[in-house]
Amino acid sequence: MNKLALFDIDHTLLKPSKVHHESFEYALREVYGIKGKMHDVNAHGLSDRLIAIKVLKMHGVKNNLIRKNLDKAMKVMQEYYSKNMRKEKLIVEPGVKKLLDALQKKGVMLGLITGNLQSIAMDKMRHLGFDKYFKFGGFGSDGTKRKDLVKAAIKRAKLCGFKKKIKNVFVFGDTPVDISAGKANKAVTLTVGTGHYSLFRLKKAGADFEFRDLTDTKKILDVIV
Repeated sequence: MNKLALFDIDHTLLKPSKVHHESFEYALREVYGIKGKMHDVNAHGLSDRLIAIKVLKMHGVKNNLIRKNLDKAMKVMQEYYSKNMRKEKLIVEPGVKKLLDALQKKGVMLGLITGNLQSIAMDKMRHLGFDKYFKFGGFGSDGTKRKDLVKAAIKRAKLCGFKKKIKNVFVFGDTPVDISAGKANKAVTLTVGTGHYSLFRLKKAGADFEFRDLTDTKKILDVIV
């Protein structure tokens, strides 16, 4: 396969998960004893690990304690999500399934690029039946810098037969962080206005293409295929 499309999850493929936020709060409470929330900081486009670090620092937790217990907190977060996700109905953003079906039919390799921890991301995909589209990706478990998550996803795609060339990697997201991460890996960036940023703001941040959402399958296919 010579085309690779990498998708962010929250605000790009799906509406944010309430249980995901609950699992974050539960983990920080259980491991660090603080009442921290994802929304305590600007979390848009950041990995779960980096959000946790920022929230913990904001609540006065010392760096050595953050480092010492962060892996444990992430494990607790994953376990809570796995046990409780079935009580929530995940909401898919408009046009997503039709687009994924069309891309798959055209032979485009699909992957994830998300700040979600890997097990949480894949739990979401399995819960929706989207694991038939996504077998790999770059995840919040892989690091804190988004550009490194894109790099990890491309590396895994190569193991699945993808042959990387200039302008055949396409990164979908809803934040300026997605754009900069894509650009750092010489990818074409396609952004959607289904998150917290306007199309004007995303264009100003350097997006190659901006879409209101993912409903215009033909226009998106014209860009990729």
